[in-house]
Amino acid sequence: MILVIDDEEAIRETLYDILTMAGHEVTVASGGREGLDYFERDRYDLVITDLRMAGMSGWDVAWAVKESHPDIPVILITGVVTQLDEEKLRECKIDRVIPKPFSIELIFRALSETLKQSS
Repeated sequence: MILVIDDEEAIRETLYDILTMAGHEVTVASGGREGLDYFERDRYDLVITDLRMAGMSGWDVAWAVKESHPDIPVILITGVVTQLDEEKLRECKIDRVIPKPFSIELIFRALSETLKQSS
């Protein structure tokens, strides 16, 4: 099961459609706190989170996920890839970064590679 956290409805819906089309069960959350509430209640194989969200950033989400379940991969989606702090990526244990805008092929490839590495 995959948890998608993004405050942009269009992105959430796009990722939901792409991932369900690939046969995955997907839960979507509109923000970090809502996403972590889902994460605490259910077992997920992967978390995909936006970086810049109001209230709780993707950094905060990734840190919380990895703190409680270090084996669960976290993919960060962002429109500011060139401005990412490499140290912060390591500190939050981000498994992969996907730049916006993204393609279906990029999502499939990142998903496949990330899930393969975690198994």
